[in-house]
Amino acid sequence: MADFSNTTYAFTDLMDGYCETDKLGPLNSIAEPINSIFSFISIILACFVYFQAKNVSRFHLFAYSCCVGYGIASLLFHVTLYNGFYRVLDILLSYLQATCLLLLSDGIFRKFEKIQFALLLMFVFYPAIVSVLGASSTSPWIAWLVFDFMWAPIAVMMIYSFTKRKSWSDEKSDRNLFVLIIYITAFILLAYGCWVADKFFCENVYIAYIPFHGLWHLFIVHGFLYLIVFTSYVFEQQMEYLRYEAMFKAYPNEHFILLCWVYWKFLDNDTIVKELSDNSNTNINDESSKSSTESILSSED
Repeated sequence: MADFSNTTYAFTDLMDGYCETDKLGPLNSIAEPINSIFSFISIILACFVYFQAKNVSRFHLFAYSCCVGYGIASLLFHVTLYNGFYRVLDILLSYLQATCLLLLSDGIFRKFEKIQFALLLMFVFYPAIVSVLGASSTSPWIAWLVFDFMWAPIAVMMIYSFTKRKSWSDEKSDRNLFVLIIYITAFILLAYGCWVADKFFCENVYIAYIPFHGLWHLFIVHGFLYLIVFTSYVFEQQMEYLRYEAMFKAYPNEHFILLCWVYWKFLDNDTIVKELSDNSNTNINDESSKSSTESILSSED
């Protein structure tokens, strides 16, 4: 019979911690208080956006919930440095990536069944593969590289969405939403930069006392929140049968976005009829204008 004893681990095994532990040392009550504070801020931000996202699909609420869960697991890990909490936050981060991939694919490739099927399979297997590689491999680089690889299809789908902005967006406020691609990229890169600084440059006296790992949590959650908002908008644009309109809100404003969310505004029958009537009148006016122009040109001839 196979021996699976070496595949188990103790939930309460203490991990080495991060740069904060190396320089400041663990406290009796809270192992890494600075990183814990940043994790708590991430929870607050994710909860705020979750409750602002009115009427969006449950898939998007699930993605926001993953952000909240990741923040909670990060907080518990930095308070205790328990191995079990680290594995929980690691799996939740993979689920966040896979969920965003699924939401983007559902909004973009709904008409392409084979592509949709392949991406669904990726969503099914990816979090499990990352978890297994992380638990079984002696080198953490294996799981890290698999996690990093998933940004490639997400980036491709965001770029594809950007090329469609003129056909999906008629209003300036809608087009501003595609600025989120820049914000998503910037925050993800900032998060990676902070993680690398904390992981590999802790010995540098100028870097050691900056809470880079805490900033990693804050920036990566920010990046995922922006990505979920982006997928929510793209999803609504593709679902023509929905009786909702995606409303983009930014704080403090659309030119300088620190926090943003999308809620779906329900369109009642009167609003739908009015919009159809306005579109019909616009078309009639366009035809009348065209006929008048043709008449004038004919008379001049």
